[in-house]
Amino acid sequence: MLNLNAAIGRELSRLIAEEIQRLTENLTLGAGVPDYSQYKQIVGQITGLRQAIDLCEQAMINLERGLDRG
Repeated sequence: MLNLNAAIGRELSRLIAEEIQRLTENLTLGAGVPDYSQYKQIVGQITGLRQAIDLCEQAMINLERGLDRG
């Protein structure tokens, strides 16, 4: 089961990273960013997605530690 959990965690992190890349490219190209409020919203999405990656990594660490304990 750990292998499946690790695979899901890696795939989820990869998909989130791809979305971060897409949003970042939109910001740098100015695509879909008509005003400052939209810009702030996209930056907030990127920040939230980065936090999601951090949480995925922490969850995988917690699972590994839990399995090592017993």
